[in-house]
Parts: sequence; C-alpha cells; structure tokens
Amino acid sequence: MPARLHASLNRINRFDPWIPARPAVHACLAMALLLGCSASVQAVTITEFPVTTAAAAPSGVTTGPDGNLWFGEATQFGTMTTAGAITEYASAGISRLGEVVTGPDGNLWSAEKLGNAIASCTPLGVITRYTAGMTAGAQPRGMAVGPDGNLWFCESAVAKIGMITTAGTITEFPLTAGSLPDSIVAAPDGALWFTESGRDHIGRITTAGVVTEIATNGGSQPFKITVGPDGALWFTELNLGRIARMTTAGAYTEYTIPTGGSQPAGIVSGPAGSAALWFTEFASNQIGVITTAGAITEYAIPTAASGPLDICVGPDGNVWFSEQNGNALARLDVSTAGTGSIAQTVGYPVPSGSSKKCGLSSGSTGLVLAALGFAWARFSRRRDRAC
Repeated sequence: MPARLHASLNRINRFDPWIPARPAVHACLAMALLLGCSASVQAVTITEFPVTTAAAAPSGVTTGPDGNLWFGEATQFGTMTTAGAITEYASAGISRLGEVVTGPDGNLWSAEKLGNAIASCTPLGVITRYTAGMTAGAQPRGMAVGPDGNLWFCESAVAKIGMITTAGTITEFPLTAGSLPDSIVAAPDGALWFTESGRDHIGRITTAGVVTEIATNGGSQPFKITVGPDGALWFTELNLGRIARMTTAGAYTEYTIPTGGSQPAGIVSGPAGSAALWFTEFASNQIGVITTAGAITEYAIPTAASGPLDICVGPDGNVWFSEQNGNALARLDVSTAGTGSIAQTVGYPVPSGSSKKCGLSSGSTGLVLAALGFAWARFSRRRDRAC
C-alpha cells in the first residue's frame, strides 16, 4: 500500500463528532419545527457485531459458499452467520489478510499483505498458504476469480499482477514501475481490471497477461474496484473523495461525494435488481449508495471512527461491511434505506443500543428553505452526534 494510503487506512482516526453541516437539511428541519412543514426524512438501520478476537482489524468481507459471511483478519479467517455467531480459524504465519473471495474450488481465498502469501481456507476452516513463485516483499492485496478459473491478485510493492491456480501455482505479470496496484475484478469483456493508486491509472489485463493502462485524474488514488449493475467498472477515488465509472471502452466519469474528505474505500454492486452500488467512507465514518445515474446518499455509522473498509451483499440480501477500527462487522438493512434522488444525509441522535436508525436526508423542501440553513447549521455543530 502506498505510504499516503497506509497512514489513512491503518491508524485509528479521531474525527469531528459531527458530520459537516448540510445547510439544506438543517433548514428543512428548522422550518418543519417552527412552521410545521413536512421534512423529507429517511432512516437506516445498522446493526454492529463485535469480532471475537480483540484487535482483529477485520478487512475483506464476502458471502461464502455456505451461506455465511467470511472475512479476513490480521492473523486469521473469520466466519459469521447472519444472526451474528462468529467462528475464527487461525494458521501459523498468517499476517494481514485482505479482500476475501470464494474460489472456483469452493474455498475462501485471500492475499496476505504482510505474510507475502496467498491463503486458502475451506468452509471447515482448513487453511493452506502458498508462497512459492511470488516475489519477496510483494505485499499482495486484492483478489478476484478470473474467467480462466484462476485467482488473480495485485502485488502492490513490486508493481505486478499475480495469478494463482487452485493447486497453488503462481505466475506474475509486470506493470509500469510505481503503479501500486491495489484491487482487481473480472469484467464482462473477459479481462480483469485493476486500480493503480500510485500512478492514478486503471489497468486492464487479459488472461494471457496483456496489459493496458488508462489514466484517471491526477491525485485521484483509485482504490477499490467492482463491476456495476450496468456492466461498467466502478471504483473509489480515495484522495479526491469521488466515485468513478469507467466503461470497458475507457470512457471515464466521476461523481463527487457530498461529504468532504470522506476517503471512499470499498465498493460493491447492490442486491440483485438494484441499479445502485454501495461504498464505505473510511474517514467520514459513513456508508454511501450511488445510483448508476450518479445520485448519492450517505448514512452515518453508529460507532464513531469505526473505520468502515470493505463491503458486500450478504446472503440475506442486506449490505454488510467491516469496521477495521471498530473491530466489528455491521449490517445495513437495505429495506430501511432510500436509493432515490436524495443526495445528502446527516446523522441525528438516537437511543443507545447495538441496532440504530441513522441518517437524515435532504429533500426538495430543504432546497426551498436553504436560506435558514446557515444559522441552524452553526447551532447544530455544537451538539454531540449519537450515530
């Protein structure tokens, strides 16, 4: 991981206790209270499940072949039922697992950033680690199943893309020096696409190893990548605070996240039939959703500075994400979330408990009453946030 990313994603951050004020939202609330007008309010239910091992720092999370959630930890694999029952599997030498995927063999696969290995875990918890054929100090990360039935990953520190068969044979393909590849995904065009956070590029590699690189905006730091419901590549731009879309033909569009300095990290297509993608905001401690038309909604996470990192759609059809600093997995109930034209949300106080409704969204009423927003926003910033 690049030094500028490492500092952001591996420290326990201290954030302002209130999300930056949204004048239109506060104006709508103020007028609703004073004049009785209706405010457009939406809430989302987020439930958090602490990981058993202290300081496990959960990172990658995915739905496994057994219908449970599987996730990577600092030194072991973890699995959790949708009811919250957690089991962990350790193996000597594992060091900092990242994204987790289900391989064509039905096992869970993940790259060890610090262990310089690829790890495979059966649904019963039997772990095998592979190191032969990988460049020393490669710092592997990211993981995807390729159209050839092999596992593909990034070697961040040595500017290579790696491929491993389910039998453990590793092959490496060189990239442009300094590219710092981070995340990879199989695309509808039969190739694999990946982010280059060091050079601000998106890369494409065929299963034969032919590489193409496409520039993004300077300083964008493309981070995690996925395929959207529209068949395009969608990725987070950590440094610019944007969600970006790129077609397989290379057409590139960016959408700015309303909250400044959000540091978007993980991203995933929503539940089946949804024309939206969900993403984590590591620094602003929120979960965001963006429609394929570019409308963004954000929801606050109950635990402050939780460090939301990876995200997936669970076996129950809800959105699940890892809280690296909060040492937990969390579920966002999509039935309580809006994914329409509302563009901004702000947290508001709720009663204590592990399951909370968070998020207040601006609607058309707020736009009409925006003139009242500044004074109300200044008052609101003095309050402590409960979500």
